[in-house]
Amino acid sequence: MAYHAALWPCGLVTMKQLLLIFIVLVGACRSTTKNHEPVSYPPLVPDEFGSMHNVSCAGPIWIGGMPSSDDLELAQRRGVELVIDLSVPSEESTCEVRTQCRLFGLTYASAGLENEDQLTSESVDLVLANLRSADLPPTLMFCGTGSRSAAYLAIYRVTELGVPLEDALVEARRAGMQVGAAAAFVCAESERILRLAGQAQARFVAQ
Repeated sequence: MAYHAALWPCGLVTMKQLLLIFIVLVGACRSTTKNHEPVSYPPLVPDEFGSMHNVSCAGPIWIGGMPSSDDLELAQRRGVELVIDLSVPSEESTCEVRTQCRLFGLTYASAGLENEDQLTSESVDLVLANLRSADLPPTLMFCGTGSRSAAYLAIYRVTELGVPLEDALVEARRAGMQVGAAAAFVCAESERILRLAGQAQARFVAQ
């Protein structure tokens, strides 16, 4: 089959020119596709961690209910380096978690929560400060039932990883987060942190 030159409004275009135009357009399409690739983040999936309840895992982070001494020993064997405590005094444990973490060489961080019905922005800031790291080590985050662990992880995933809020809420509910106040807390804290981040960025640009 013979191919003929095409006549465009600007004049005669040869096959060589058409081929060149095609190559340029293909390159532009590839560049556009690359720039609009969806943000990827590790999924939050159900998992097991010894005797702990409501366990889920997302990347290097495990969340769940109260750990036993054996669970913390398992954490050491799995390479966990950081343990974040979101429990409140009324939630009993079978062991002294801080002491057991020291025994197994695990870094212990407490969010300092006193009442399960009064979650604070300060506790969120403390948790995020521990999780904000380019080389975040394997981490275990727990509370009495796993509900608060799922809520705080949802805030982290929204504000630090770019997970859509609604998706993060669905994930958290599946991971054991209670509906109602916990979900409202996730929404309010995510909005607060993103607003502060936007203000900080605006000040940086204005400088």
